[in-house]
Amino acid sequence: MFELERVGSGLLHNKPKLTTVQAMFGFDRKLTHYINEYPNIFLGSPNITSTHQMFHECQNLAVGEQGLGQMMDPLVNLTTCSYMFYGCEYNLNCDIPEGFLSNNTKLVKMNGMFQRCRKLPRIPKCMFNKAGELKKFPNLTKAVGVFAECNAMEGVVDSTFFLGAEALTNIGMEVEDNILLATSRYPAEGFFQNTKITGYFETFLNVLPNVQNVSGLFRKCTQLKDCWNYKGNVETTRSNSISEDLFISNKYVNDLHSMFNGCAKIEGHIPNGLFDN
Repeated sequence: MFELERVGSGLLHNKPKLTTVQAMFGFDRKLTHYINEYPNIFLGSPNITSTHQMFHECQNLAVGEQGLGQMMDPLVNLTTCSYMFYGCEYNLNCDIPEGFLSNNTKLVKMNGMFQRCRKLPRIPKCMFNKAGELKKFPNLTKAVGVFAECNAMEGVVDSTFFLGAEALTNIGMEVEDNILLATSRYPAEGFFQNTKITGYFETFLNVLPNVQNVSGLFRKCTQLKDCWNYKGNVETTRSNSISEDLFISNKYVNDLHSMFNGCAKIEGHIPNGLFDN
Protein backbone atom coordinates (compact mmCIF):
# COMPACT_ATOMS: atom_id res chain seq x y z
CA MET A 1 0.00 0.00 0.00
CA PHE A 2 1.66 3.19 -1.17
CA GLU A 3 -1.09 5.67 -2.11
CA LEU A 4 -3.70 5.47 0.68
CA GLU A 5 -4.40 8.80 2.36
CA ARG A 6 -7.25 7.77 4.65
CA VAL A 7 -8.57 4.55 6.14
CA GLY A 8 -12.02 4.08 7.68
CA SER A 9 -11.75 4.50 11.44
CA GLY A 10 -13.79 1.35 12.13
CA LEU A 11 -11.74 -0.93 9.91
CA LEU A 12 -10.29 -2.95 12.80
CA HIS A 13 -13.24 -2.68 15.20
CA ASN A 14 -14.93 -5.82 16.52
CA LYS A 15 -12.83 -8.33 14.62
CA PRO A 16 -12.29 -11.08 17.24
CA LYS A 17 -10.90 -13.53 14.66
CA LEU A 18 -8.14 -11.14 13.61
CA THR A 19 -4.72 -12.20 14.93
CA THR A 20 -2.17 -10.08 13.07
CA VAL A 21 -1.93 -6.68 11.38
CA GLN A 22 1.83 -6.79 10.82
CA ALA A 23 3.13 -4.59 8.00
CA MET A 24 -0.47 -3.66 7.18
CA PHE A 25 0.27 -0.10 6.02
CA GLY A 26 4.04 -0.34 5.69
CA PHE A 27 5.69 2.29 3.46
CA ASP A 28 2.39 4.09 2.83
CA ARG A 29 4.01 7.50 2.86
CA LYS A 30 0.80 9.35 1.99
CA LEU A 31 -1.22 7.95 4.87
CA THR A 32 -2.01 10.87 7.17
CA HIS A 33 -5.50 10.34 8.59
CA TYR A 34 -6.03 7.18 10.53
CA ILE A 35 -5.19 7.27 14.22
CA ASN A 36 -6.25 10.90 14.44
CA GLU A 37 -9.84 10.04 13.48
CA TYR A 38 -10.29 7.50 16.27
CA PRO A 39 -7.39 6.65 18.59
CA ASN A 40 -8.85 3.39 19.97
CA ILE A 41 -8.58 1.65 16.62
CA PHE A 42 -8.45 -1.91 18.03
CA LEU A 43 -11.61 -1.80 20.14
CA GLY A 44 -13.30 -5.21 20.12
CA SER A 45 -10.36 -7.00 18.49
CA PRO A 46 -8.53 -8.48 21.49
CA ASN A 47 -6.91 -11.46 19.76
CA ILE A 48 -4.38 -9.53 17.69
CA THR A 49 -0.94 -10.83 18.66
CA SER A 50 1.26 -8.82 16.28
CA THR A 51 1.37 -5.18 15.21
CA HIS A 52 4.93 -5.62 13.91
CA GLN A 53 5.73 -2.92 11.30
CA MET A 54 2.06 -1.91 11.08
CA PHE A 55 2.85 1.74 10.25
CA HIS A 56 6.47 1.18 9.24
CA GLU A 57 7.76 4.34 7.52
CA CYS A 58 4.33 5.92 7.20
CA GLN A 59 6.25 9.18 7.29
CA ASN A 60 3.23 11.49 7.43
CA LEU A 61 1.12 9.57 9.92
CA ALA A 62 -0.53 12.04 12.31
CA VAL A 63 -2.69 12.00 15.41
CA GLY A 64 -5.43 14.36 16.52
CA GLU A 65 -6.22 16.09 19.79
CA GLN A 66 -6.64 12.81 21.67
CA GLY A 67 -3.17 11.72 20.62
CA LEU A 68 -2.36 8.02 20.87
CA GLY A 69 -4.91 7.72 23.68
CA GLN A 70 -5.56 4.17 24.84
CA MET A 71 -5.16 2.64 21.41
CA MET A 72 -3.13 -0.32 22.73
CA ASP A 73 -5.44 -1.15 25.65
CA PRO A 74 -7.71 -3.65 23.81
CA LEU A 75 -4.71 -5.75 22.67
CA VAL A 76 -4.50 -7.98 25.74
CA ASN A 77 -2.93 -10.85 23.76
CA LEU A 78 -0.29 -8.80 21.96
CA THR A 79 3.16 -10.44 21.84
CA THR A 80 5.06 -8.10 19.52
CA CYS A 81 4.76 -4.44 18.59
CA SER A 82 8.28 -4.13 17.17
CA TYR A 83 8.82 -1.34 14.62
CA MET A 84 5.11 -0.49 14.77
CA PHE A 85 5.75 3.24 14.22
CA TYR A 86 9.29 3.01 12.85
CA GLY A 87 10.11 6.02 10.67
CA CYS A 88 6.88 7.99 11.29
CA GLU A 89 9.07 11.05 11.01
CA TYR A 90 7.12 14.19 10.27
CA ASN A 91 3.73 14.37 12.00
CA LEU A 92 3.73 11.94 14.92
CA ASN A 93 4.22 14.75 17.42
CA CYS A 94 2.06 13.75 20.40
CA ASP A 95 2.95 12.75 23.94
CA ILE A 96 3.10 9.03 24.66
CA PRO A 97 0.63 8.45 27.51
CA GLU A 98 1.91 7.15 30.83
CA GLY A 99 1.54 3.38 30.92
CA PHE A 100 0.89 3.24 27.17
CA LEU A 101 1.56 -0.53 27.14
CA SER A 102 0.12 -1.35 30.56
CA ASN A 103 -2.56 -3.70 29.18
CA ASN A 104 -0.17 -5.59 26.92
CA THR A 105 1.30 -7.84 29.59
CA LYS A 106 1.91 -10.75 27.17
CA LEU A 107 4.49 -8.76 25.19
CA VAL A 108 7.66 -10.61 24.26
CA LYS A 109 9.37 -8.05 22.06
CA MET A 110 9.04 -4.33 21.29
CA ASN A 111 12.21 -3.50 19.38
CA GLY A 112 12.21 -0.12 17.61
CA MET A 113 8.55 0.63 18.33
CA PHE A 114 9.06 4.41 17.98
CA GLN A 115 12.50 4.36 16.39
CA ARG A 116 13.14 7.40 14.14
CA CYS A 117 9.89 9.14 15.10
CA ARG A 118 11.66 12.49 14.97
CA LYS A 119 8.84 14.69 16.32
CA LEU A 120 7.86 12.92 19.54
CA PRO A 121 8.18 15.71 22.12
CA ARG A 122 8.61 14.07 25.54
CA ILE A 123 9.65 10.84 27.15
CA PRO A 124 6.84 9.22 29.19
CA LYS A 125 7.33 8.75 32.94
CA CYS A 126 6.62 5.03 32.67
CA MET A 127 5.96 2.87 29.59
CA PHE A 128 4.45 -0.13 31.33
CA ASN A 129 2.46 1.12 34.32
CA LYS A 130 0.05 3.92 35.07
CA ALA A 131 0.09 5.68 38.42
CA GLY A 132 -1.06 3.35 41.18
CA GLU A 133 -0.66 0.19 39.08
CA LEU A 134 1.88 -2.60 39.18
CA LYS A 135 1.48 -4.69 36.03
CA LYS A 136 4.08 -7.36 35.24
CA PHE A 137 5.51 -8.30 31.85
CA PRO A 138 7.03 -11.74 32.54
CA ASN A 139 7.83 -12.59 28.89
CA LEU A 140 9.19 -9.26 27.67
CA THR A 141 12.93 -9.79 27.15
CA LYS A 142 13.83 -7.51 24.24
CA ALA A 143 13.35 -3.76 23.85
CA VAL A 144 16.04 -2.57 21.46
CA GLY A 145 16.25 0.98 20.06
CA VAL A 146 12.71 1.89 21.14
CA PHE A 147 13.26 5.69 21.06
CA ALA A 148 16.45 5.77 18.98
CA GLU A 149 16.78 8.86 16.78
CA CYS A 150 13.70 10.53 18.27
CA ASN A 151 15.58 13.79 17.85
CA ALA A 152 12.99 16.09 19.48
CA MET A 153 12.35 14.00 22.58
CA GLU A 154 13.05 15.88 25.81
CA GLY A 155 12.75 15.10 29.51
CA VAL A 156 14.36 12.91 32.16
CA VAL A 157 14.36 9.10 32.43
CA ASP A 158 12.30 8.54 35.56
CA SER A 159 13.11 5.89 38.16
CA THR A 160 9.84 4.15 37.22
CA PHE A 161 10.35 4.14 33.44
CA PHE A 162 10.93 0.35 33.21
CA LEU A 163 8.74 -0.59 36.20
CA GLY A 164 7.03 -3.92 35.53
CA ALA A 165 9.47 -5.03 32.84
CA GLU A 166 11.84 -6.91 35.16
CA ALA A 167 12.31 -9.75 32.64
CA LEU A 168 14.13 -7.53 30.14
CA THR A 169 17.58 -8.82 29.23
CA ASN A 170 18.38 -6.73 26.17
CA ILE A 171 17.84 -2.98 25.84
CA GLY A 172 21.12 -2.49 23.98
CA MET A 173 22.22 -2.06 20.39
CA GLU A 174 21.36 -4.87 18.03
CA VAL A 175 21.20 -5.37 14.28
CA GLU A 176 17.96 -7.03 13.24
CA ASP A 177 16.78 -8.23 9.86
CA ASN A 178 13.85 -6.28 8.41
CA ILE A 179 12.30 -9.46 7.12
CA LEU A 180 8.85 -8.34 5.97
CA LEU A 181 9.38 -5.06 4.18
CA ALA A 182 12.92 -4.90 2.87
CA THR A 183 16.11 -6.85 2.34
CA SER A 184 18.12 -4.37 4.42
CA ARG A 185 18.66 -4.54 8.16
CA TYR A 186 17.56 -2.23 10.93
CA PRO A 187 20.54 -0.23 12.19
CA ALA A 188 21.98 -1.00 15.61
CA GLU A 189 20.90 2.02 17.67
CA GLY A 190 20.75 2.65 21.42
CA PHE A 191 17.46 2.80 23.31
CA PHE A 192 17.56 6.62 23.80
CA GLN A 193 20.12 7.35 21.08
CA ASN A 194 20.24 10.89 19.72
CA THR A 195 17.40 12.30 21.80
CA LYS A 196 17.37 15.58 23.71
CA ILE A 197 16.79 14.04 27.12
CA THR A 198 18.76 15.94 29.75
CA GLY A 199 19.10 13.43 32.57
CA TYR A 200 18.16 10.21 34.31
CA PHE A 201 17.38 9.02 37.83
CA GLU A 202 20.29 7.02 39.18
CA THR A 203 17.97 4.13 40.07
CA PHE A 204 16.17 3.74 36.73
CA LEU A 205 18.01 0.48 35.91
CA ASN A 206 17.46 -0.96 39.38
CA VAL A 207 14.11 -2.47 38.36
CA LEU A 208 15.85 -4.60 35.68
CA PRO A 209 17.72 -7.28 37.66
CA ASN A 210 18.08 -9.55 34.61
CA VAL A 211 19.37 -7.02 32.09
CA GLN A 212 22.56 -7.98 30.27
CA ASN A 213 22.93 -5.66 27.29
CA VAL A 214 22.67 -1.88 27.79
CA SER A 215 25.02 -0.94 24.96
CA GLY A 216 24.48 2.47 23.34
CA LEU A 217 21.75 3.34 25.84
CA PHE A 218 22.46 7.11 25.75
CA ARG A 219 24.61 7.20 22.63
CA LYS A 220 24.70 10.67 21.00
CA CYS A 221 22.49 12.21 23.71
CA THR A 222 24.33 15.52 23.48
CA GLN A 223 22.09 17.25 26.07
CA LEU A 224 22.45 14.56 28.72
CA LYS A 225 24.01 16.06 31.84
CA ASP A 226 22.10 15.49 35.08
CA CYS A 227 21.98 12.44 37.29
CA TRP A 228 18.92 12.77 39.53
CA ASN A 229 18.21 11.17 42.89
CA TYR A 230 15.85 11.54 45.82
CA LYS A 231 16.83 12.98 49.16
CA GLY A 232 13.77 12.29 51.26
CA ASN A 233 10.95 13.24 48.90
CA VAL A 234 12.95 15.97 47.19
CA GLU A 235 14.38 15.53 43.71
CA THR A 236 18.00 16.66 43.45
CA THR A 237 20.87 16.33 41.01
CA ARG A 238 24.30 14.98 41.76
CA SER A 239 27.39 17.00 40.94
CA ASN A 240 28.65 13.88 39.16
CA SER A 241 26.80 12.85 35.99
CA ILE A 242 27.45 9.14 36.54
CA SER A 243 26.25 7.57 39.77
CA GLU A 244 28.12 4.85 41.64
CA ASP A 245 24.70 3.20 42.11
CA LEU A 246 23.79 3.08 38.42
CA PHE A 247 24.31 -0.70 38.11
CA ILE A 248 23.86 -1.62 41.76
CA SER A 249 21.08 -4.15 41.01
CA ASN A 250 22.33 -5.35 37.62
CA LYS A 251 24.79 -8.13 38.33
CA TYR A 252 24.31 -9.75 34.90
CA VAL A 253 25.30 -6.75 32.76
CA ASN A 254 27.92 -7.85 30.24
CA ASP A 255 27.66 -5.34 27.40
CA LEU A 256 27.66 -1.57 27.85
CA HIS A 257 29.78 -0.46 24.93
CA SER A 258 29.01 3.06 23.68
CA MET A 259 26.57 3.60 26.55
CA PHE A 260 27.54 7.28 26.98
CA ASN A 261 29.29 7.71 23.62
CA GLY A 262 28.93 11.29 22.38
CA CYS A 263 27.42 12.63 25.62
CA ALA A 264 29.48 15.80 25.56
CA LYS A 265 27.88 17.35 28.67
CA ILE A 266 28.62 14.49 31.06
CA GLU A 267 30.52 15.94 34.03
CA GLY A 268 32.59 14.69 36.94
CA HIS A 269 34.42 11.40 37.08
CA ILE A 270 33.81 7.67 36.62
CA PRO A 271 33.10 6.33 40.15
CA ASN A 272 35.47 3.70 41.48
CA GLY A 273 32.58 1.46 42.55
CA LEU A 274 30.60 1.65 39.31
CA PHE A 275 31.18 -2.04 38.44
CA ASP A 276 31.43 -3.51 41.94
CA ASN A 277 28.48 -5.81 41.33
